[in-house]
Amino acid sequence: MQKLKAIELLGGSVSAAAKKVGVSYQAVNQWPEILPARIEDRVISALARDASTLPVGQPTQTPPAHLTRLTHTRCAEDRAMLAVMKG
Repeated sequence: MQKLKAIELLGGSVSAAAKKVGVSYQAVNQWPEILPARIEDRVISALARDASTLPVGQPTQTPPAHLTRLTHTRCAEDRAMLAVMKG
């Protein structure tokens, strides 16, 4: 995930992104242009926390394509692991 996209998803500013992820402004400001997996996971977790606070019945936006792909990839990996474990 690109740093600018993450900041956009987290509120559009470095300050908003820092607050939602739970880190300092300086930490977000120092993120690399392409986020490593550990930071991307924190961004996704922050977005999921935000989504869970929506009132029931409130319309939501379609999730960004990269989150949908990530979810489908992880589901496929989980199914493959379960198949291996079942033998």
